[in-house]
Amino acid sequence: MLRPLNLSVRWPMDKGESILYRTHQSWKLTIAAGGILISAALMYVAVLRINDFPTKEYLGVAGGLVSLLSFVFPLAAIRCPKCGSHWLWLAATQRQLTWYRWLLSQSACPKCRTSPSTAAT
Repeated sequence: MLRPLNLSVRWPMDKGESILYRTHQSWKLTIAAGGILISAALMYVAVLRINDFPTKEYLGVAGGLVSLLSFVFPLAAIRCPKCGSHWLWLAATQRQLTWYRWLLSQSACPKCRTSPSTAAT
């Protein structure tokens, strides 16, 4: 019989300790996820409207633009209040399997090592 993993093994840090939550920037990831869902819905509706020529193209282009903005917005907006380094870009370029886990495990800026208590948010 398998034992459940200890909480400290499954998740090394509480969300409240993450620099992303302490600088109040987690909402930007939520907006991005919502944009991806809206984009998928727009493209799905565009596929369903096979015979409706102009609407189909408009919905497909709108879905593509929303998708693009949903990826670009958090890359540009999630950054250090002090040095301006883009944390999501740093997380995406790490040699780890999960960028999200790396991002949430940071308690200070990876570049300037400023913690949110000393940075102006």
